[in-house]
Amino acid sequence: MFISVRKAYRDLTRRKLRSFLTVIGIVIGVGGLVAITSTSKNMTAAQAAAYNNNSQQDMRWWVSSAPRNLLAALALVPNVEEAELRATYYTKWLASDAWRDIYFNGITDFEEMRVNRIDLVEGRWPRRGETVLEASVRDVAPVQIGDDLVFRAGAGNATRHLRVVGFAKSPSYPNAAIMGTSVAYALDSEVRKMYGGEGNNQVLVRLADFSPAVRPDTRQEIQRVYEKRNLQYGSYWERNPDDYVGKRQLDALVTLMTVFSIVGLVIASFLVANTLAAVISEQMGEIGAMKAIGATGGKVVSVYVVAGVLYGLVGTGLGLALGIFGGHALLLYLGGLFNLGIGGVTVDPIDVLQGVGVGVGVTTLAALLPAWRGTSITVRKALDNYGITATYGQGVFDRLVQRVSNLPRVPAIALRNLARRKGRNAVTVTAIALATAAFLAAQSTSDSVNTSIANAYDVYGSDAWVWFQSPVTEGFANTLRSMPEVTGVEAWASSGAAVDDLRVTMWGIPPDTSLYIPRITSGRWLSDGEPFTAVISTRMAENRRLKPGDRIELRVGGENAWLTVVGTVNDNAQGLQSSSRG
Repeated sequence: MFISVRKAYRDLTRRKLRSFLTVIGIVIGVGGLVAITSTSKNMTAAQAAAYNNNSQQDMRWWVSSAPRNLLAALALVPNVEEAELRATYYTKWLASDAWRDIYFNGITDFEEMRVNRIDLVEGRWPRRGETVLEASVRDVAPVQIGDDLVFRAGAGNATRHLRVVGFAKSPSYPNAAIMGTSVAYALDSEVRKMYGGEGNNQVLVRLADFSPAVRPDTRQEIQRVYEKRNLQYGSYWERNPDDYVGKRQLDALVTLMTVFSIVGLVIASFLVANTLAAVISEQMGEIGAMKAIGATGGKVVSVYVVAGVLYGLVGTGLGLALGIFGGHALLLYLGGLFNLGIGGVTVDPIDVLQGVGVGVGVTTLAALLPAWRGTSITVRKALDNYGITATYGQGVFDRLVQRVSNLPRVPAIALRNLARRKGRNAVTVTAIALATAAFLAAQSTSDSVNTSIANAYDVYGSDAWVWFQSPVTEGFANTLRSMPEVTGVEAWASSGAAVDDLRVTMWGIPPDTSLYIPRITSGRWLSDGEPFTAVISTRMAENRRLKPGDRIELRVGGENAWLTVVGTVNDNAQGLQSSSRG
């Protein structure tokens, strides 16, 4: 065995550049696979720690002008562990000479936060006339402590100012650059001035028992408290322990990266097979000599399989190191995008064993075929081998190549040389084809995602959306239609809702809408004067196996209603933070 290892080592170091490139292919494949597997597990653990800790909200409602004494009433509801009021306001702020979206969170006492706690990373908590920005806002605009935040609020979108005194982080919001909305924190009294209300407009609740058996009763009890106090409420949201902000996008990214890592390993296996085929071809005389002095076919095969194992061991060792450090860097990057606190990186021994098994296993298998084919030759043929294929010129492909006479001498010789080692050259061409296919697949995936996103939102023919704190009527839409720049206006209604345990978005759309282009996949569109009917998205239909004619029980606010499905539409557009599934 020791002699086999020495020979394999000598063979691999004889062609250093060729061996180096082969090892690099293994390193990339193994490193990518280990990095992606490790990152996926650590990211899931970091998300679970962030979104399921003792601070994150379990339930959330929009309410109209909630008074401070509402908290005392909620504290009496069984299973309510903590409850807090927030004042929230969407508007625009001036960022790098452009007006961008911003979401203000108004908090009564930053030192006493019990739900959705925020971590201060720089500066101090705000007082009157001040604000703290989410740290990733600096990726959108070069904001510093001491700067004035210019935003619009109130009647006529008047320009107002708040002084920036710090930066904070919260896993409740992804990076501002990918979310498209900046987040700011201020005293709730400051935010109430923005929308002109006397009370706060958001209720956050943390439950003592979040089990599915208890949640519905707790929710109904809380909503009874609202109703007794004649508070308007809606836009209910409930935490899903298995679905975090951006989880679907991250899962898709990890899947794609895993596929490309597997492609890399396959390409590496072709490189190993091709390299050993070349080594065996060069050593036909040595193979004949070994067989002549009594070496069995299995013994000769083992010599070259050991070479494949050495490739695998070296490439896998370096690939594991690259995967661990690369996975840490990737985890820090993705954690930053989702505002997750990343501590140490845990390397699962199973991931290491998987990397070793795949790296060494793939290269060993890749070495078997050329070793078996090359060493199956007889002693006489091996000793008489001069590097020229005796059968060259007898095949159809060979004769076809020989007839190519219009090429210059150098390309003609190159083409004929390709025909002399068909197997080895076929492996080379296959490896190049796989690499090219992987590159094109990456490019086409990027283009396809961009096209799919554009197509998903093409069903909406509007140029702008405006949400109001209080409902508006069709008369308000008529007022906007009188403006010469406006070609179409429609008043829609929207609210979060649920069908059984499935979160959905409910849209109330005029049946003769011109700003929504329904892509009907089955059934039909809504008809005027036809109550208690609904059109649902294909995603919801697939999730619940629904079809036209089926009935669903829709729960929104404190009301339940049975609706008949009359059609399905291909409309699965939703934002990064959306928890809706249809």
